[in-house]
This record gives sequence, C-alpha cells and structure tokens, in this order.
Amino acid sequence: MKPANSDTDTTFQVRPYREQDEPSVLDLLKSAYGDWPATTEMFRQGPAEFFRWKHLASPFGRSLMHVAEADDQIIGVSSIGQAAAKLCRLAFELAKRSKLLVIGIEKAAAKVAEARKKLAAAGLYGTRVT
Repeated sequence: MKPANSDTDTTFQVRPYREQDEPSVLDLLKSAYGDWPATTEMFRQGPAEFFRWKHLASPFGRSLMHVAEADDQIIGVSSIGQAAAKLCRLAFELAKRSKLLVIGIEKAAAKVAEARKKLAAAGLYGTRVT
C-alpha cells in the first residue's frame, strides 16, 4: 500500500500479528500511551504479561490483531474492539513516523476536541490526521 498523497516512495504493509512482533508492538504501545498499562488493583502485571492476557489468553478469546509495517518497523497495531489508532497519541506517532493519512474515530466529543487541539498544535490536524 502507498499512503494517500505521498510524495515519497514510503510504503507500508498491513499483515496479521505474529508472536515475534510482541517486543516491537510493546515498544509502540509504550511510545503511544506512555505508562501502559495503567496499574490498578486488578492488573499489577507488567506490559508483556498484560498484553498476553488481554490479546492472547483472554477469557473472551484471542484478539484478531494486525500490524502496519514500514521499512521493517512496526508503525501501527490494531485489534478487533481495541483499535489503538483511535487515540490521539498513536495517531500523532503514526503521522510523525510515516507518510500515512490517519483517520481517527472517537464518540466522546470532549476527547475529539482535545485531540484536535493537540494535533493542530503539532501541525498535523487536517493535513495528515483527521
């Protein structure tokens, strides 16, 4: 795939998640979300254990996950019901590290307003992220 409106040869591929992707996916999630996962009384595990529980060994079944790769680097991850790209920080990282056109979806109006403000300040809203 070639990003929309790209003036470079940057390409990316979307493919199913593989177990060997875990370290790169965890790095991406930490970069996008900061202190991930947030520690609660229920979840005192580290990021790798939490990720495995949530997506690989969940009582609701294994998540259907995909990754986006550019230049042999994972630049995006999504799972059914947990589409990470809907959050502002990940949209920012995707736009910053690639030539992707990022479309975010969020129901909460307050979160949308906050995301627009941050992305506009970074010069990304309306040009690379919408």
